[in-house]
Amino acid sequence: MVLQPKLIITPELQLSFELLTAPVLEVKKIVEEELMINPFLEELPRTKAEMPVEDELPWWERLPAPKKSIEEHLVEQIEVLPRLSHREKTLLKSLVGFIDDKGYLEKGSEAQFCKRWGTTREEFEALRRIFMECVDPVGCGSKSFEEFFALQLMLYGIEDEFGEKEVKEKVQALKEKGYIIKPYPLWGWAVEDTYFIEPDAFVVKVGRYYQVYLNEKWIPRLTFNDEYRALVKNPELESSVKEFLTERMRKALSLLKAIEQRNRTLRKTVEAIVEFEYDFLEKGPEYLKPLSLKDVAEKVGVHISTVSRVVNSKYVHTPQGTYSLKYFFADKGFVVKKRIRELIEAEDKKKPLSDREIADILKGEGFDIARRTVAKYREELGIPPSSKRRVRRGKCR
Repeated sequence: MVLQPKLIITPELQLSFELLTAPVLEVKKIVEEELMINPFLEELPRTKAEMPVEDELPWWERLPAPKKSIEEHLVEQIEVLPRLSHREKTLLKSLVGFIDDKGYLEKGSEAQFCKRWGTTREEFEALRRIFMECVDPVGCGSKSFEEFFALQLMLYGIEDEFGEKEVKEKVQALKEKGYIIKPYPLWGWAVEDTYFIEPDAFVVKVGRYYQVYLNEKWIPRLTFNDEYRALVKNPELESSVKEFLTERMRKALSLLKAIEQRNRTLRKTVEAIVEFEYDFLEKGPEYLKPLSLKDVAEKVGVHISTVSRVVNSKYVHTPQGTYSLKYFFADKGFVVKKRIRELIEAEDKKKPLSDREIADILKGEGFDIARRTVAKYREELGIPPSSKRRVRRGKCR
């Protein structure tokens, strides 16, 4: 028998995962419920000086978003996707109508779509991949769970290391490692046709720089009640009461630690996004530089799965509007491929761009990409190398 190491999810770790994943209003609910039953927790009043800076924003910038359907949510994101033509955005918005209530592509949609718009299957597939990877919730438009699962692996930066194991076994193995694997793209979204947005963080320009403020106005400000700690040590206390108090004390300490950890990690994550996306904040969505979970995880100094939990179901209010944190993590591959095609289509055919030159141009535009990656993407696009794209001058006779 071969012994395999296995992650044991303790109650404290489970609580930490839950708070890290939860948006601000869910955290509020969790804290209020525990506050009602836990004698070790007390709520402190907020003074004027302790009110978060975001409360000084104009009231119209702090209102929750109006009711929207999932269709409206998807279409709004398509409108601001960078470097897409008007036609491509029109086709993507049409694709929204072919998504079922779980976020999967309805059967027979490909043929209907191509017939309606006169597109090729290749063009449809390219659009579908952009839709899957660049629109929140990520994975909408997947044809099956297997495809959606493969996308989740890619976004985590995980190679499929499980060999011939069944998908269910792979999912279970990843869950045991602390990864969140969604069963379908719209998992976690309310059954109702509407939702409200309350930003988890605010990005405010102060002078030349952007500051990040967490939205803590909804979450009760807690402190630990030390008076009850002495009761736990009382030898005359009944065992059942002592057990209850010990458990409540442990939960109170775990909750305070989990809230502090959530806030610290969320702040660092948003600060990293702000640092990467300065041009977006200054000039708007056309200047978005799609990030990967790995980019931010390395910047923050945490595991990729931690960043995935942080950006889950959370929103940030910026000078450019309110956005899902996932909006900043559109897959870089498809955006880069599109840009490579644009550069090659616009090149001087008598002196076509080499893979190295394309890589240098992309780096100048903010994409951290190697020459060999450009070559790989170019080949996947079916574009020959520069030596075969060159149009030679005719010789004088």
